[in-house]
Amino acid sequence: MYKVLSAAIAAVLASILFVVAGAFVQAAPEIDPVPASPSLDIAATRVTYLESLDLLVFEQTLQGEVGLAMPSPAGQLDGAPVY
Repeated sequence: MYKVLSAAIAAVLASILFVVAGAFVQAAPEIDPVPASPSLDIAATRVTYLESLDLLVFEQTLQGEVGLAMPSPAGQLDGAPVY
């Protein structure tokens, strides 16, 4: 009898936890597509190994000028757009 009662209590607690946790779940924000821009188009890449530092250096060359395409600020970190 105690096993049945314990299983019933566990099921009720699990149901309550599921409902309470679901109340805090937020919908994902709508994602805007990244606009086409030469400043986001990669023209070339290069990886160089610096043996003296045991370090890999990753480089990218872009078609356009770096920093011209920037997302509009959201005013907060949560939900801020990123390219």
